[in-house]
Amino acid sequence: MILPAYLESEIMEFCRLSDIPISDGNIPKNRQSEIWDFVKYRMKKDRNDTRAKEWMNSVKISPVISKIIRMVEPLESPIEEYLREGLDSSPLKGKYETQYQIGSKRVDFAFPSKKLVVECDGKDYHYATIEQVEKDQARDSYLARRGWRVLHIEGKAIRTNIGLCIKQISEAL
Repeated sequence: MILPAYLESEIMEFCRLSDIPISDGNIPKNRQSEIWDFVKYRMKKDRNDTRAKEWMNSVKISPVISKIIRMVEPLESPIEEYLREGLDSSPLKGKYETQYQIGSKRVDFAFPSKKLVVECDGKDYHYATIEQVEKDQARDSYLARRGWRVLHIEGKAIRTNIGLCIKQISEAL
């Protein structure tokens, strides 16, 4: 993969923030997947940003409409979409941001004014391996060190009782 030059410095900063040691330009094998996830996320984000800018330039879209379009960007999973629909039909509409960047981490939903993160945990991904559980715990610790609280909600709960999930979020706020 050919990386844009600016991404190298961002990877170095990501490693620094994530306490990933770099020795003679080498990253420990057990931490390489974190770097790969970061690079995939940044490349995808850059592609989406470029597409959005090209589209907006081609239709000469107003800044107000541009902001609305950014607010409804696609999420990563159907359970995130379902939770966003639930939040948007509740008093919490407009008080959260999706795919929010906190340091080197990106979270599903953030309520920045209250420093609350809501993560949608699909069973197939978040509980698939002990390694993934440990990775999620390390991520939660990273966010906590930056003053954020993390609320995990299982995908099954989101699909079966969205009202209770919204209530849990409201109480956490």
